[in-house]
Amino acid sequence: MRPLTILFSVLLGLAPVARAEVVIFDGKTTSQSIRPGLEYKLSLKEFFVWDLISHTVAVVSYSTISGQKVYNVFGGYLDATAVTGQAGRSYAVFSAIANTNDYFDTLYLRGQTAVIRQRSNAATYFPRTIKGQSRSLNISSGPRVLESSHSYVFSQKRTAGANDLGLTQVQVISNLVAELSNKGYRDIREFSSTASSSVAAMNVTAQALRRIATAGEPPKH
Repeated sequence: MRPLTILFSVLLGLAPVARAEVVIFDGKTTSQSIRPGLEYKLSLKEFFVWDLISHTVAVVSYSTISGQKVYNVFGGYLDATAVTGQAGRSYAVFSAIANTNDYFDTLYLRGQTAVIRQRSNAATYFPRTIKGQSRSLNISSGPRVLESSHSYVFSQKRTAGANDLGLTQVQVISNLVAELSNKGYRDIREFSSTASSSVAAMNVTAQALRRIATAGEPPKH
């Protein structure tokens, strides 16, 4: 699969971005879980960090749950496709499917491309907003269903700041985790799955999203 930056450049007659850079979004995920005898909703704030060249995504989710400030980090490959619509409009579509004997997970995100400033002195084409849904069916325990809605908004300040410094995706995530840690957030893996039903619920959501992200394959150029 060809990089989105090249596809958009071909569609719009522009020169492709020569170096790998990140695009950073602020966002949220709202999930509803249905399992035997229990239904609950969960809202998470998130940082969505996309690498324009490698097509890897890294996400930091965080929330205050039952008085505990927790965060979770996961990432992997998503299929990224450029789709041309009417009147020259172009869209980026991100998707993934994870399927085993016990789980069936899907993710679909979409955003209309626009000019964004990736550095203080450079711009490119990428969505300013990305929205979509993910679904997870677990038939091994329950069964249970997890349905999530995702919404992300481009952060020009964070994106330009990271790219001006030449930070990698890993360094950006490390800085975001440090920022949350300084505010009192702790890695969800420090908590037992039985710490509270709400913390356990976040862990279930995180596991489903991690399965989706890690199920992807590197793009074929």
